[in-house]
Amino acid sequence: MIIFIGKFIKFFVSSILVVAILLGGIVLLSNFFDLGGIKTYSVLTGSMEPAIKTGSLIFVKKQENYSVGDIVTKTGDESGITVTHRIINITEEDGNVKIKTKGDANNVEDKEFFDKDAIIGKVFVYIPFAGYLTNYAQTPYGLMVIVVIPAVIIVYEEIGKIKKELIRMRKNRKEKENSGENRKEERPVAEGRKIPVKLSEDESSDESHLSERSSSKKPKKLIW
Repeated sequence: MIIFIGKFIKFFVSSILVVAILLGGIVLLSNFFDLGGIKTYSVLTGSMEPAIKTGSLIFVKKQENYSVGDIVTKTGDESGITVTHRIINITEEDGNVKIKTKGDANNVEDKEFFDKDAIIGKVFVYIPFAGYLTNYAQTPYGLMVIVVIPAVIIVYEEIGKIKKELIRMRKNRKEKENSGENRKEERPVAEGRKIPVKLSEDESSDESHLSERSSSKKPKKLIW
């Protein structure tokens, strides 16, 4: 039971680390590269609750046309702050499309109509509370804690697994070599089979002398 809990905790932590790295990577890439027109933003207020929770990470993409009811992210004032609200009205003035929005949780509409070109994109998916994580990941300390350190931990664990596998393969190879040598030493000799023995030169000369001496001896005659 303890082993199972330990494995579950390890798997859970590893999953969180992987998700954190992926989210951090996506946010960083979307800030520096064009990912098919997809951009990510963090929702810092509750003006769109309950549809979009505070701290959510939203994914937006530019559209050719927008409809009433779409949740869009638009550029704000000169401060560069973006606003994510729902379209409640679309009209046309002097050939230009004008759009008005309102936050679901707000009691009043946004003050003015704005040009369609001010819309960055339509929200097509969001991840609750992930915005807190990505905001933190964009700070130097947060980047190190959420992205760099988990990446190092995962790489270290993978290196450990590879090392264990190499040790296991080396051990199996040694066991096979040792078992092969033991089979050679313990190979039985077939019954009745003569095994030729190679004698040294001294032994062979001694044996030839013995055979000559034995052949030179003649049996004595017995005299009665």
